[in-house]
Amino acid sequence: VEYLNDYAKEFKLNIKYETDIVSVTRESEDDNAKFTLTDQNDDIYICKVAIISTGLAYPYVPEGFVGNSVIEGYETVSINPNDFKGQNVLILGQGNSGFETAQAISHTANFIHILGKTRVRLASETHYIGDVRAINTRHIDAYQLKTLDGIFEGNLKQALIAKMPDNTYQIGIQHGSKYIRNDHSARHNYHRVIRCLGFMYDDSIFGENATPTRSLINEGRYPFIKGNYESWSVPNMFFAGAIAHSLDYRKSGGGSIQGFRYTARALHRILEWRYHNNPWPAITFRVNTLAEHIINRINQASGLYQMFGSLVDVILIHKRNRFEYLQEVPVDLLTKFEESTGHKIDRGFITITFQYGSNFSKPGADTMSDKHLVHFADQCNRCKQIHPVVSYYKNPIQGTLSI
Repeated sequence: VEYLNDYAKEFKLNIKYETDIVSVTRESEDDNAKFTLTDQNDDIYICKVAIISTGLAYPYVPEGFVGNSVIEGYETVSINPNDFKGQNVLILGQGNSGFETAQAISHTANFIHILGKTRVRLASETHYIGDVRAINTRHIDAYQLKTLDGIFEGNLKQALIAKMPDNTYQIGIQHGSKYIRNDHSARHNYHRVIRCLGFMYDDSIFGENATPTRSLINEGRYPFIKGNYESWSVPNMFFAGAIAHSLDYRKSGGGSIQGFRYTARALHRILEWRYHNNPWPAITFRVNTLAEHIINRINQASGLYQMFGSLVDVILIHKRNRFEYLQEVPVDLLTKFEESTGHKIDRGFITITFQYGSNFSKPGADTMSDKHLVHFADQCNRCKQIHPVVSYYKNPIQGTLSI
């Protein structure tokens, strides 16, 4: 917070604090219609372009899940381990929040079960930072080595949590028109049931002509956006931060600050060209200095590393031994490159990005084997660990692109 305050002061940013926007509307569906924003004091703000960066703040509850009203949520549950002393605890959700919660109460709870819809996805295997990080996996040791705690799978959309007369809880799974107690995995009643199913973006502030369509990715937790971070259904409405993660969901790091700090910068550059006619920043090189710059980028560029497969460096090839170097362009913009960046492709271009090898990032993958590493340039196509990928395109790209 101190850093952010210093930053705002240094650049004299026009920020209005202690302001809650409670309504966002547009005067019509016209592409040039302006937005009307209303705050908690009924003050009105008018703008042509709206950037939504409110994050994922609303608890996610699966449609069809019965019993949410009688259990606790990750967002409100006690963080005092003594509150769980001697209790049987069921945690819904096998992500970081679920395992983090289990770890926090493991020394005081009687036993802990974790229920998820699929097998546990470890970040060390999938290379996706939204999956379970090693720091939160102590519960897996308790399950595998001590057998008291447990992990099991079930479809929460077909689940029911019932509160019993003695204030304990039972879980049932729907079979036809009835709910049957899950005797195989959950043989005992629970004293506490905690929902740790993550969060989704809150669209309650959006009103007439300004409600963005939800993405089909991850149960509609994100807005449906284009490769330039603009809503598909509301022109001139853009999204920044974790809320824009639908573009690289289960791919790279856009769900946390280590990734979205680079996508937010990319959005700034997109808006600079679209609304202020300032092209994407580029550095001009001759061939004798270009190679050294490429090597430096491969060794030092954290944006390409964190957003592998999602952001690419672009080298435009021009006449007379001249090259233009653009950093960290969203890969989806390559099919509309000139329109999105203000730079023309006249003699082809080169892209640089990072990727893992095929069929390497998945649950259950053996990521520690030395067979995934290569040490010679003529075997680079066999590398499974993250590595730079350099591609040459003779002409502008038409249609869709997969890197």
